[in-house]
Amino acid sequence: MGRVWELFDSRVSNLHFQDEKAELHFSYTCMYLEHKPDVAWSQEVIMLMEHAQLEVPIPILPNTVVEGYLELDGKYYEPIPLPLPQKRYGRLHLQLADENILVLHGEYPEIRLVGEKIFLSDRS
Repeated sequence: MGRVWELFDSRVSNLHFQDEKAELHFSYTCMYLEHKPDVAWSQEVIMLMEHAQLEVPIPILPNTVVEGYLELDGKYYEPIPLPLPQKRYGRLHLQLADENILVLHGEYPEIRLVGEKIFLSDRS
């Protein structure tokens, strides 16, 4: 079964740039099985993008996502399928709880799940 990442309520901890590569760290996310949404867990996420740039000044972090989407080669995803489809161009748009936005675009987006799963529900 496919996994999906629900951006709502994700916690953006920090953003780090090194040599045009961005690393965006989410300390809290909600994941679930695509065809079985009652099986949900939290897991840390690191999103990587090459040749990455911010479209607006970086907001204060940490912060909480209230809505957002990931655009891959012109197609919009929310929730985000895992693993990501192999695409060249990515753009992440996040509306944050303090009414600021974080918009990051770049090439070859990659999502890494980090650490242990913390199950939120399993009513199967």
